[in-house]
Amino acid sequence: MGDLVIGYNSGNCGRIFGRPMLGTIYTRTGRAFFDQELSQKLIRQLNTDLNQGHYFTKNNTDFVLLSDLLIETEYKVVTNEKSEEEAILWWEEMTENGHEGFVVKPERFIARNEKGRLV
Repeated sequence: MGDLVIGYNSGNCGRIFGRPMLGTIYTRTGRAFFDQELSQKLIRQLNTDLNQGHYFTKNNTDFVLLSDLLIETEYKVVTNEKSEEEAILWWEEMTENGHEGFVVKPERFIARNEKGRLV
């Protein structure tokens, strides 16, 4: 699980973290959840959205803590029939133990044909 802390401005977070920053995203063990570039992009966008919505002033706060917002999950990559069989067995064991199952995602998020049309 991960937590996300966003500050009103970099000075506010600087008081907590000891250096100017808009926020941080970290796991419960204290390590980075995403790589630094993705983390900073997400933090900048959330800071912008919260400021544009006047969240900090409306709620008279300098920070937002979104706890347990991010959850690390297990995953399997299926590349052939053997790995497909392994993924099916893994899913069957998970659901027998009360887990909800899994989501299957294609390798490419959006598939297009040679004319650029969605497939």
